[in-house]
Amino acid sequence: MPLRQREWEIIPLARERLGLGKALGRSILARKDLLDKKLGAILREIYGAPAFIGAFGLGVVAFRGVGYLVRPPLIFGTVRIDPFKHTDLTHLQVQIIHSNHDLYESCIFQIGDAFDCMSGIGNFLTLHSSSKNTHFNQAYQLATEARRNFVAACTLASTGLDARECVLSAFLAIELSVKAVLASNGWDEKKLVKLSHKPDDFLIALKSELEMLDWPRVESVLTSAPNFVNVRYGKEALDERQSLDFVISTQYVVAELMRPHCSSQLLQSLGDEFSRKFPLARSKED
Repeated sequence: MPLRQREWEIIPLARERLGLGKALGRSILARKDLLDKKLGAILREIYGAPAFIGAFGLGVVAFRGVGYLVRPPLIFGTVRIDPFKHTDLTHLQVQIIHSNHDLYESCIFQIGDAFDCMSGIGNFLTLHSSSKNTHFNQAYQLATEARRNFVAACTLASTGLDARECVLSAFLAIELSVKAVLASNGWDEKKLVKLSHKPDDFLIALKSELEMLDWPRVESVLTSAPNFVNVRYGKEALDERQSLDFVISTQYVVAELMRPHCSSQLLQSLGDEFSRKFPLARSKED
């Protein structure tokens, strides 16, 4: 049984054995019953709290050159959340971030991109699921694989164990996201295959189909992306810090592509005192 489903089985069973009746069908965190909370605390002590977070994907945020996972929550309706509670950052790290405006600004954009990335892909998949439209079916498959590769890239970036695989997964997340959007716009498989692993071609294709992107920043990421084939065969290598930066840039591009479909409002709520600094908005000619 998947770990997140065990609360639905264990807590009602424990209540029945204690003669207290079944618990209400709500998440542990939403229950006010003291016993439910204690049982929930025990489960989190055994398996670790992150295992029970109702996340629907992963992202990454950098703190002093080290990657930490972001766990975008499942949100229904309009609620106020503390975005830093949905990361693997420690309490002390969050305090340090809040004490430094530039660091807070950098982190909040990264977390916001993670939220938008996963929310956007989720809604994109919902829109394109169970469709008889061939292009929509292809878009669904491509977006599914994009999410898998992006989650893999974030996981590797948070461990620092394999920069090469981290970069390859991040690159594929961009490529598959681009192709998913293009397939949704009517591109057939023959046209998509021609794009191969060429970021410059991704950019040309996107500009022919989309309007509302932050082009200078998207162009900066795509034109400076490592060569997929060279990385794959060991002819080009990125170190741990460079691979983390590329994953964060990937997170931005995928989020930008999926923002028309996302329901997250975190970045929209930021005031004028915040402005995005990374990825840099520059073109290849710069």
